[in-house]
Amino acid sequence: RCVKCGICMERCPYECIKFIDGRYVVNELTCEGCNVCRLVCPVEDTITLEEVRSGIVRKTTTKYGFPLISAQLDVGRPNSGKLVTEEKNWAKKIMGEEGIKHMIVDSAAGIGCQVIASIGGADVALLVAEPTPASLSDVKRVYRVVQHFREPAYLIINKADFNPGFKGIHAFAEEEGIPILGEIPYDRAIPNSMMQMKPVVEAFPDSKASKALKEIAKAVEEEILR
Repeated sequence: RCVKCGICMERCPYECIKFIDGRYVVNELTCEGCNVCRLVCPVEDTITLEEVRSGIVRKTTTKYGFPLISAQLDVGRPNSGKLVTEEKNWAKKIMGEEGIKHMIVDSAAGIGCQVIASIGGADVALLVAEPTPASLSDVKRVYRVVQHFREPAYLIINKADFNPGFKGIHAFAEEEGIPILGEIPYDRAIPNSMMQMKPVVEAFPDSKASKALKEIAKAVEEEILR
């Protein structure tokens, strides 16, 4: 029985517990299911966690011949680390069945539980940043997560020539000893290829962005997959 101590609301890292009309209420849309409230509650079994479906995992085979695992979230449900883990488990199973050597996990932005689930267990982290103060702040935070897992990191700079006066990304990479694997210039070919629903290297193979991406792919093959 709730004794209204308020410690669950104080400790909730996502601020999704509020005191309304004399009782503590959880906002289901912002709750990440991290279990902190249950762990800090002084009264046993007052708070319980229930399984809720976040979405569905699906497998498709691309026209390029490799399998793609993705998920579709149910309406109003946030991304979940458990859903990412389920996707990775599916991918590992398919890799074993089809003899595939490498898995690429496209992580969400930020440092939430879905990002942690994406990074955990990886051999290498490939960080992508843009030359802006906001992106520098984000890449610093996610790099701390990568350091926690003791994974080697490489950096790619997207829209590299968009803000030539900003040197923060290069300075950060040099300070931390992170190799810069490549730089992708700002190129209208990318949004144009998205409108065609094609990769830019297919839609505009001779564009600046495509040439940069091909060089990065070559660097990944030589530096990481060797």
